Amino acid sequence: MNGYEKVKERKKTAILRAAFELFCERGVSGVKINDIAEKAGVSPVTIYNHFKSKEALFRDVFIRYIEERYIEFRDIIRDETMGFREKIERLIFEEFRTQEHFKNREIMEKLMGSDKEIWKFWETLYKEKSLPLIMELVRSGQESGEIHPELSMESVIFYINMFYDQTVKHAQLFIDDPESPLLRDLVRLFFYGLMGQRPS
Repeated sequence: MNGYEKVKERKKTAILRAAFELFCERGVSGVKINDIAEKAGVSPVTIYNHFKSKEALFRDVFIRYIEERYIEFRDIIRDETMGFREKIERLIFEEFRTQEHFKNREIMEKLMGSDKEIWKFWETLYKEKSLPLIMELVRSGQESGEIHPELSMESVIFYINMFYDQTVKHAQLFIDDPESPLLRDLVRLFFYGLMGQRPS
């Protein structure tokens, strides 16, 4: 990469970073290209040289973000220094941290389906990459005895997703206090159920 290409890449990175922060803070409709240009330290023309429109920039920003989150997810699951329980706890806590970026309702609506391109990308990534990793995690939990071996893969994934979806939905309860008694109880319920014991 020559000097010109390096400068061009630095400017693009600055644009993406500035756009992400502003979109998360104000939503798409509340941000103008001039706002992004000012925050990134570039001209509006430079932004249009990289992206066709504000909507195109939004998609690029959040598709990249989803890819980065997938890599973090993959690295946690593949981390051989952590056991099954620690991986689950880490995934939950990381998701709480992620939710800090998405308090803007417009952003959440776009990510949850109103922007068809982003939704299609997320759905494909989940089916082709994330789901196999979840299955890998479940198998490791069964091999270590932390998941009952007679439980089907489908039922365990359903249970994990159910717990994950609800804790993320109420993430604000835990973001300010990741050591809260409520979260500790929920993690205990996740692993040991209402009986409070490991399966025999």
